[in-house]
Amino acid sequence: MFRKNATKILSAVIILAIVAMAGCAAKKEMKVEPESGLSLMYRMPEDQVLKYQMTSESVQNLEITGQSMEIETSKAYGFSIKSKGMEENNHKLDFTIDSVAIHISGPQGGIPVDVNAVVGKSFNMTFSPLGEELDLAGAKTLKYSMGMQSKQSIAPDFQMIFPNLPGKLIEIGDTWPDKGTLDIGEDDSRVHIDMDIVNTLEGFETIDGLECVKIVSEVTGTVDGQGKQEGVDLVTKGVLKGADTWYFAHKDGILVKMESDVDVDATITGTGPQNITIPLTQKIHTEIMLVK
Repeated sequence: MFRKNATKILSAVIILAIVAMAGCAAKKEMKVEPESGLSLMYRMPEDQVLKYQMTSESVQNLEITGQSMEIETSKAYGFSIKSKGMEENNHKLDFTIDSVAIHISGPQGGIPVDVNAVVGKSFNMTFSPLGEELDLAGAKTLKYSMGMQSKQSIAPDFQMIFPNLPGKLIEIGDTWPDKGTLDIGEDDSRVHIDMDIVNTLEGFETIDGLECVKIVSEVTGTVDGQGKQEGVDLVTKGVLKGADTWYFAHKDGILVKMESDVDVDATITGTGPQNITIPLTQKIHTEIMLVK
């Protein structure tokens, strides 16, 4: 019973950690002014459809009643973004899910995942010029099926899809702080993540013909989860740390590439008919790439 319970709660932690590292950037039209620095902002041109590929790989290890378990999760999204113009100084974006592939495997084999309900579907997002995702109501309604009864919204995978920009003029070597919050939950399992992010402008690099600024980010955070399965109350507590490297085409105002690595160290405590403590660690690698 406890093995089954832990697997369900850990699925939420996996999703959350993957999303956490998906990114936090925004963009604005940049001006190169040597004396004053760069001004970055997301532009999101109305006459252009941006196509991205987002992939993530997660390996989670946990120990239940002295037995080790490993859960591997992989995700691959293909999605398109089309601007619908500005409204109250924010971008109105239309996201279309072009393709999805999700695979989850554990000690007892693979967990069936049915993504047919989300492939080809669209949702709207309100997005600030500095990269803050302001409205994901539409994404929350798009859900894929996991196992026999569980469903998961795609919204966590897009909560922090782009990194946030500094909102001030910056030069090479400058840093700026940022914060991120993720709330993930379906059915009886909920996970909350708070993150502190320190971004540093390292320099310039050309990616696929686009002149980009290279930014590296250090991420630390806390993980808190709650759930209930078969009369057992489950509480997850942990910490995470990671590093992102991302490339922003400052003249075009678009994210071109991002790579992220995150480590999670947590404990699941179960109370009820029996008490149990489940230590877990997790490694997540995520990439986002502009493909058109």
